[in-house]
Amino acid sequence: MNPTRRFIQTVRICMIVSVVFYVWIIFKTPSSAKPNPTLLYAITAVAVAIVAVLFVFRRMFVARTEASLTEQPDDPKLLLRLRQGYVVTYALSESIVLYGVVLHFVGFRSSQVIPFFIAGFLLMSFLRPKPMNREFPAVTS
Repeated sequence: MNPTRRFIQTVRICMIVSVVFYVWIIFKTPSSAKPNPTLLYAITAVAVAIVAVLFVFRRMFVARTEASLTEQPDDPKLLLRLRQGYVVTYALSESIVLYGVVLHFVGFRSSQVIPFFIAGFLLMSFLRPKPMNREFPAVTS
């Protein structure tokens, strides 16, 4: 496995493991705050917007880079751009999970925050690098 693909997979796996850690935290740490329903609606709207931005970003940034890599698989600038694209993709997915953590600590029940965890987990699970005919070579920085 080459360094670029290994880096992307390592970041992805670390982010997925952090989701499991956050779930463990919300079940072990109770919240005694009184929830504000308006906050739930606002953060849900922000999370939905992030999902939309994430798919637009992937189409404009990651998909174009992957297409260019089929023609120029040894280009270090393209490889670096691919790594950056996936880090941003996974960070946006993780932000949805963190919204769930915040909602838990401002008093919402687990049944209300678990969808945020599921959404982030599914995004990170399914938005992985496309398999290429040729493995990505190492990035030289």
